[in-house]
Amino acid sequence: MKFANCARTGRSAASSTAPTPEERRSSKRKKRKYDEDDRLRSQQQATSRCSRTYASLEEIEAARKRALADQHVILERVNQRKDEIQA
Repeated sequence: MKFANCARTGRSAASSTAPTPEERRSSKRKKRKYDEDDRLRSQQQATSRCSRTYASLEEIEAARKRALADQHVILERVNQRKDEIQA
């Protein structure tokens, strides 16, 4: 029987069955850590973009309110158009 060493896992081909419970736990921990780091990195980037774009929290809040109002107007127009089509 040949035992080819698998470069990715370090296991030989003859023993490359399902991962052990410890390997699965380790893999899950690494994935959770990666996902958490990615989420934090994304949040830091968003915060950085906001701080470069707006001078104060009040400006951020005003922009958020304007965006919500714009979305509300769009939804009202869509609903009005839908009612016209259904009539």
